[in-house]
Amino acid sequence: MKLHSLAPLLLAPLAAHAFPRGTPEIPELTLAEWQAIRNPASYAYATAAEWLSSGGGGDAVTDDSELTIWQLLNKDHDKYSKVTKLISFIPKAKEVLDDRDGSITFFAPENDGIPDPHHRHHDDEDEDEDASLAKLVQNPSIAGLYQHHEKTFDGHHDDDDDDEKKRRRKEIFKFIVGQVLKYHGLPEALSATELASNNSVAYVLPAPSPRAHVAHYTIPYAPSTALIPKFGANDGEPLRLRVEKQVVPPSLKLNFYSTVTKSDIKAKNGYLHSIAKPLLPPPSVLDEAFLFPTKFSTFTSAIQKVGGEGAILWEYSKSESEKAKHPVFVGAPAVTAFVPTNEAFGKLPERLVMFLFSPFGTPCLRALLQYHILPSSVLFSEHLHRVRHHKEKRGWIVDEVRQMMDNDPSYHVDLHLPTLFNKTELHIVVDKSRVVPIPGAIKTKLTVNDVEASTIDVPSLNGVFHVLPDVLKPPHKHHHKVTGELVESQWEDWEE
Repeated sequence: MKLHSLAPLLLAPLAAHAFPRGTPEIPELTLAEWQAIRNPASYAYATAAEWLSSGGGGDAVTDDSELTIWQLLNKDHDKYSKVTKLISFIPKAKEVLDDRDGSITFFAPENDGIPDPHHRHHDDEDEDEDASLAKLVQNPSIAGLYQHHEKTFDGHHDDDDDDEKKRRRKEIFKFIVGQVLKYHGLPEALSATELASNNSVAYVLPAPSPRAHVAHYTIPYAPSTALIPKFGANDGEPLRLRVEKQVVPPSLKLNFYSTVTKSDIKAKNGYLHSIAKPLLPPPSVLDEAFLFPTKFSTFTSAIQKVGGEGAILWEYSKSESEKAKHPVFVGAPAVTAFVPTNEAFGKLPERLVMFLFSPFGTPCLRALLQYHILPSSVLFSEHLHRVRHHKEKRGWIVDEVRQMMDNDPSYHVDLHLPTLFNKTELHIVVDKSRVVPIPGAIKTKLTVNDVEASTIDVPSLNGVFHVLPDVLKPPHKHHHKVTGELVESQWEDWEE
């Protein structure tokens, strides 16, 4: 499989909150692990909910509620010294965490989840700070930031005599730290029980707006300006964090890979939750699908075969940026995809699959894939956003449905949203309900054309995707060979 590579442009992957394909930072998860929390028994939900309501996930909570989140972090130096070192680098971040009048949530990665700096080999001695920053920009993570900090600022490896370059490097580093730290905060104070009542919540950090810009930082591998015109990922909406209720043992897991190890540490300005691993900025829908080749390689291969990557990708374009003299991003800034697994494609008739992936079947394969993509729509199970185009009124159902999904603890939503394929629509039903009358004990079911998604709400830079166990069949009718009546086509009738 030929994968795209992201250009090593300062602020391009950073602004895109992505990391290069081929070097995933999140562990490979089986689909069974993703589905581990699907349809558990009511008593298991109740067990998890009771654990959440008791402030589970570690030691008993002490009465430090008059301390700010910043003070609590500094009080437990053995657990949080690495992240506090990075926070201290950003006066604004420290100010927010220490604001006694604030009301926020902060997920603090523990020291054990942030690797210590590697010892330098002789081959690394000649690596200058520009090259080190280039690697960091391509993979903006807490672990990478901490290692760079220790090597560069504590280790005093920046021997460049040019003070201006030193200053720029430090400002670049601070900018990256500030952006990544925002992925660990929520703009409201949420307890573990309140978190468990949601499938996803909005980060503090929105995707950069079309007018966002930063100072003119320049280094050799970057263009002359770091302006970010019309970036617009996720249509400027705040990116979302997925919250997973794990039943055995009872716990919360964030974005599939980071477990909340200690919850509900009450602070004067909100809640502090300890997490096992730092949170990573999500890549685009296509990049994320690439991270799981054993599950989605048929889908990603098909997208590449028909040249449809731009429908679910949002990435920096080197050629367009060189023409425009500033970073330019291409693809789909806001999208929802329903991604069938490899097993789903395996359920199709063998001759149909052979036809679709043959040169003669390319138009049909393109149409089939387009039917699985909602352009200009970001649909989570608890949140809907539709891009408003010029001169288009919001109208129809968006405001009403969005208000319902954002605020109601349980609901039934029936939607018809347009796909990329020939003005067709998908029928989507979202049911969110309480399993037992205990906070956090909820069950959410999302179906599309009567196919229930096996995994929902996979957050991405430019939207979201949901995993399907079956391939969706585009609407089509044909004449029955015996009766001659016009009937709905089935996969078995594909040749007709």
